[in-house]
Amino acid sequence: WSSSTAEQLALCLQAWEKSKRWNELRDSNPASLANRKRGRSGLLNFLRTLPPGKWLSAGMMLNRLSAADPDFLIKDRNSVYGQRSGYIGGHWYSSSERMAEQITRLERTFVDKALSGPLFWLGIVDVGLKGGQAVSLRITREGARALGMTPPAAEPAAGGRLIVQPNFQIFALGPVPLSLLARLEAFADRVKGERGAFEYHLSQDSVYRAQQTGYEAKSILRLLTEEAHAEVPQNVLRSLQEW
Repeated sequence: WSSSTAEQLALCLQAWEKSKRWNELRDSNPASLANRKRGRSGLLNFLRTLPPGKWLSAGMMLNRLSAADPDFLIKDRNSVYGQRSGYIGGHWYSSSERMAEQITRLERTFVDKALSGPLFWLGIVDVGLKGGQAVSLRITREGARALGMTPPAAEPAAGGRLIVQPNFQIFALGPVPLSLLARLEAFADRVKGERGAFEYHLSQDSVYRAQQTGYEAKSILRLLTEEAHAEVPQNVLRSLQEW
């Protein structure tokens, strides 16, 4: 959490790219022919060739991706097309035309799920949806940085402040760093979070939960004291020592 936003997004992209558990092709046939990891790598490499901020239809993008890297999802794709009939990926196909149709549908499903799923959730791309499917996309400014297409922007200086109240409420106000919010999440319960204002509640249960992960009470006290630039209220101090 101490990394820049672009570095965090890049790490999330790497995790998605290598993931074996995430499946964009669940319940799709013939999914057994697809190499999802290679498909993600091919898609990311192709996105790096697009101009950031420019809208492109998803259909055109898939056509250009397939032309640049025909095997981005299915190895030896064209040789599979050449088979007139037979069992392929555990399914019977009576003609190469039928097989080609299925493979094209598989590629479209993969790209659609990747664009409208992880890549959209991470803010790498904006997507235009129609009937729940991605019909257009553009690479966001943050996405271009995470993909290494543009240099990272300077992170804004943290000018927020932390306030610890006698009623065990903790307020993080202003532009506080994500690393601080992540540490607060470890030992306090978030009550609400709004732009520039987060409220947490410190309790015996939340402190016990933190202790189970190795976060000691003295570490919590030191963090609150340093970040608030003031001593914590006496009743909070006594409670932490008792807990």
